Amino acid sequence: PIILSATDAEERDLTYSISSVPINGWLFQASDTSAVGDTITIPTTVTNDSGKVVYLSDLNGNGDGYGNFNFRAFAGESISSEGLVTIDVLSVNDPPVVDSLSFNIAENIPVGTQLDTLSAFDIDSDQSLMRDWTIIDDDSIGHFILDDTTGILSTNAILNFEDTSVYTISVTVSDNIDTSPVQKMLIQLTDIEEGVLIDKEGGIVTSEYGESDTFTVVLQSSPFDTVTVNLSLSDSTEAFLSVDSLLFPPELWSTPQIVTITGIEDSINDPNISYSIILDSTLSSDPNYNGLDVPDLSATNMARDVYGPTVEIVATPSIVNAGSSFKVTASVTDNNAVSEALLYFALGGNANFDELIMGLSEDDQYQVTIPSIAITYRGISYYISASDTIGNNSKSEIFSTNVMFAEGALSSDMESSVLEDSLPRNKWRMISIPAKLDDDQVKTVLGEALGEKTSETWAVKQWDGDKWIDPLNLLEGEGYWLIHDVDASPSFETGSGISHDQSGYTFIFQPGWNMIGNPYPFETSFELNQSFFRGPITYGWSIEGWSEESTLRPWGGYAVYNRGDSPESIILKPVQISPSLAREKEIQPHGWKLNLSAYGNTYVDPGNAIGRLSGSLEGLDYRDNPEPPYL
Repeated sequence: PIILSATDAEERDLTYSISSVPINGWLFQASDTSAVGDTITIPTTVTNDSGKVVYLSDLNGNGDGYGNFNFRAFAGESISSEGLVTIDVLSVNDPPVVDSLSFNIAENIPVGTQLDTLSAFDIDSDQSLMRDWTIIDDDSIGHFILDDTTGILSTNAILNFEDTSVYTISVTVSDNIDTSPVQKMLIQLTDIEEGVLIDKEGGIVTSEYGESDTFTVVLQSSPFDTVTVNLSLSDSTEAFLSVDSLLFPPELWSTPQIVTITGIEDSINDPNISYSIILDSTLSSDPNYNGLDVPDLSATNMARDVYGPTVEIVATPSIVNAGSSFKVTASVTDNNAVSEALLYFALGGNANFDELIMGLSEDDQYQVTIPSIAITYRGISYYISASDTIGNNSKSEIFSTNVMFAEGALSSDMESSVLEDSLPRNKWRMISIPAKLDDDQVKTVLGEALGEKTSETWAVKQWDGDKWIDPLNLLEGEGYWLIHDVDASPSFETGSGISHDQSGYTFIFQPGWNMIGNPYPFETSFELNQSFFRGPITYGWSIEGWSEESTLRPWGGYAVYNRGDSPESIILKPVQISPSLAREKEIQPHGWKLNLSAYGNTYVDPGNAIGRLSGSLEGLDYRDNPEPPYL
């Protein structure tokens, strides 16, 4: 406030009038309390009784005489000359004000990128005089930096949209006197897709022939630092990789890198093997590219197909009636496509197999029907031969089925039977039954040919390992002694029964002597390791004495001696040579051996020897053949 004053010699009451307003600033009427009243814009009377007015300079206006104005005093009709009010406005510094800015930047811009030069307004000074640009509030890492002299705002650390999408920083600046108010600035990040791109249509396919496959790997965007992707295989026996790691420096982020996978031959007859190419999560000092998951790739190593198809029987009856056909269903699979499947079948004892073409059913299985004419009391055996499209062939094992035959089908004079010339009278002979009969009682089986069994007519004996017994039944695979004194029929037939399947018949040889028979209605080969067995031997069918045999004939009985102290199991394979126990080949001994045989008018004793050979014991050993038990 300004109080105008003047003097009057007559001491009259004075009033005042503004004769000229200030050129700069504003002049206002005032109340006694110095409250600001109306603006004085033209010469006018001062309303305050005390001559009080209020002056306000222009914003940031200052200087000597800056607000000068003139006034006059009035006393009644008297008017004074003009008085000058001199107003000097002192200069007061105003702090600068930072201009508000906002930014929208990509998250993957390099560290040190200049975003902008900040600016501020200061009515008192020029922009160039601004100093001490400062960020007073930022994240703890300090992702941004501000040049304190130039006001240039730059990135100071790697940005990551996934961590923080918007940053707020607070900035001040000084004009060397005062510091500006805090100005907040928003920095919005634009998300950039980071990732590892794999270019491969379909799965990886290699082969045991050493064939290879490839895929390419590239980054989705530029990293700040090198990105590493390590590779490995889930099964290193099936393939190998051309590289075990991929490196992507920033300058080559968009250059695809090729990985080659090569199959390995494992020398195993296996199918196509699936495996995986494992790509580890990314490694990088760039947080945007560190720890990114990379999907694994599926791969298949195609088998080196030098093998024929695999054959498995899916469905076949366990027993059929003679004269009835039956269907065989098999699964035939191959790493390549199956070209054809053939079934070969033969009657029991027949070395010639007939061929049938198997058809492919709707469920990808092969089927064929063995005709009824091939199903007889002699039994049936068959195998499957298959080939694939590249010429590999395979044969299955021998399969067989039990065959039920009717009464009268099995006779004593069948082909190869030891009884084809009838039973000699009053001579002990070793016999057996070449099938499993439904009624296997001794008197039923032999009664038709020999009549009623009495102590005067005929007798059957069996060795039980310790003594001779009179058997009540004639069982397949067992051997018996028979003698009769009747006018026997030249041949006879049996009742109904089952011809054993030809997959194999197991003999269990107890220590010592065992009596066995041919369980099949046809001749079979049967050779044993003579180091552990003696036999098979039989009596009377070729000479009137013991003879060594390598085949088992239908209806014939045989003796086998187990030289060991425990039971031994031997499987008779009727459609192939039966395997003997695995033993090392015997070295030809040193020494001498003399074979002795005795021949009479009726009887023969050929199986004798004396000598002295290396490896022999003074007591009994495997070269000493015990005599069979006598009746």
